[in-house]
Amino acid sequence: MSSAPRGRTASASAPGGSASPRGIYHEGERAVQRAAGVEAEADRVAVIHGTRVELMAQAFLSSVSCVALGAADAEGRMWASVLLGEPGFVRASPGSVRILGRATGANNSAAAGDTSAAGDTDAPELPASDLSPHDPIGPHDPIGPHDPIGPRLPGDRLGLIAMDFTRRRRLRVNGRVRAWGPGLIELGVDEAYGNCPRFIHRRFLDPGLLADAHAQAQARNSSTRTELSLSDAELIGRSDTLFIATKHPEAGADVSHRGGPAGFLRVAGPNRVQLPDYAGNAMFNTLGNLWSDPRVGLVLRDFSTGDTVQLTGRAAIEHEPPRTVWGLEAERVVDITVDRVVRTRSARAPGDAPW
Repeated sequence: MSSAPRGRTASASAPGGSASPRGIYHEGERAVQRAAGVEAEADRVAVIHGTRVELMAQAFLSSVSCVALGAADAEGRMWASVLLGEPGFVRASPGSVRILGRATGANNSAAAGDTSAAGDTDAPELPASDLSPHDPIGPHDPIGPHDPIGPRLPGDRLGLIAMDFTRRRRLRVNGRVRAWGPGLIELGVDEAYGNCPRFIHRRFLDPGLLADAHAQAQARNSSTRTELSLSDAELIGRSDTLFIATKHPEAGADVSHRGGPAGFLRVAGPNRVQLPDYAGNAMFNTLGNLWSDPRVGLVLRDFSTGDTVQLTGRAAIEHEPPRTVWGLEAERVVDITVDRVVRTRSARAPGDAPW
């Protein structure tokens, strides 16, 4: 993937008009990098940023069974959501990513008239309104009817991260909504880059759950509250994986994966959770966004039942957490005041047992 500024202003000293490493990062990311003393390391890894989805990344996206999305609602609150499906429910070309209402079984962009997946990486993109009849966009929407993340409008900023838990791989794609429903979410790509496998817990998703994931998304029962319940805290306490959504006023929305031991997200009260921040790639995309805009969304999912807890609120970063409380691995702590909670329960548990 070619290096490019993520919606930021490139350095004037960059040769040939290309972005220097310092042009890749916005002011919030730079502030947190400086506080951590890792600016030089961040510059070294800046080359992974790209503005298109290359062929290997397209193939990766067509193989995944899990993606998370991050976006702001109409009132500016950040939300994160997890979507599951059989491999093929995500498709990509150099400039767009589509999440479909059912799997295609392969990345069939060429069948839909987009020849870029067949090897022509400079092929023009299909406009959002020009969907081929070969696109199997039904029978179900990938997002449930009560999910607070959607629907979003064309032009809205959207973050996506695709996960392969079995091979411990992940890929970030951020951009703007081109289309949203029915049976389709399409993202126009502003940036795309891979992340390291650190803190990804290897897990195998139940094929039966994947085959029925979109139908189940429509049948789930949701409730919205202003604070966490004991049941929410119990799900959080057994979770070793979450996704966190943030945004920057100019660079847009982003969603990131976080992993740790079960219960690493601590519930400190009905309206407060605390997330330890471990050593990573030195970019500080998430914390940099929070430096600029404290609004944040989290989602945690029970991968065996499909139950989710979605939180939205505001975050503060503690740069020197006490070691006696957080141990040696936590380099920072994100302290989140929870404003709203959406709890979603599956229509049925694995094995088609009634909920």
